[in-house]
Amino acid sequence: MLKMTRKNCLECPAQCESLFQGLKNTDLDGLKQFNTSQSFKKGDIIFHQGTPSFGLYCIEEGNVKIYNQADDGREIISKIASTGDLIDMSSLFNTKDYQVSAKALSAVKCCFIEKSQLKEMAKDNQQINFELFKFLERELITANQRSNELILKNLKSRLATYLIRTAIPPSIQGHKLASHLSREELAGHLGSAHETVIRCLTEFKELGYIREENRTFHILNRDKLSELSGGPV
Repeated sequence: MLKMTRKNCLECPAQCESLFQGLKNTDLDGLKQFNTSQSFKKGDIIFHQGTPSFGLYCIEEGNVKIYNQADDGREIISKIASTGDLIDMSSLFNTKDYQVSAKALSAVKCCFIEKSQLKEMAKDNQQINFELFKFLERELITANQRSNELILKNLKSRLATYLIRTAIPPSIQGHKLASHLSREELAGHLGSAHETVIRCLTEFKELGYIREENRTFHILNRDKLSELSGGPV
């Protein structure tokens, strides 16, 4: 069951990581008039590609899989969105429908922000426009980086990059991944076949680079993975 409540952006723990981090308190206070806090369970579909888009989702907590459906039924994962991310900014400008699908990978809290109201607010607010452009710039850089990785890096390099990029701070068990995809989802994210990804993961485990416990990966040798990644992550 979808739970919906009003959310005060001034009290949001994700505010300092989101598009709205540079806004004045008066602007943040104004946003609460047209946003709704929503909660999703792991596995819930937040929205489907091709359905009408009336607003944006800003993630307060949790991880969300952003993907397109290929003609053969495969999911092509473009991004794992997390705290502070806005989902499907493209629908804000030129489209009436969502260009991607979004699915909760964990328990997710997010705010739904009405598109028409955000556009109206941006008309007379240079700071909101500035923050929008900064956010889009970051999204373009990330998309370009991902395209280059898919073209220039082999699978082992892409997998090592993913493992490092999604790791949370080290503990006594080693670096633990902040989010975990299924083997099929990971293959879709890395642009490879399911069986090939499994072979690479098995090789990494046998070499002592990672270990798996309760379906969660832990990085044991970050230096070797960094070397395999082929450059800064």
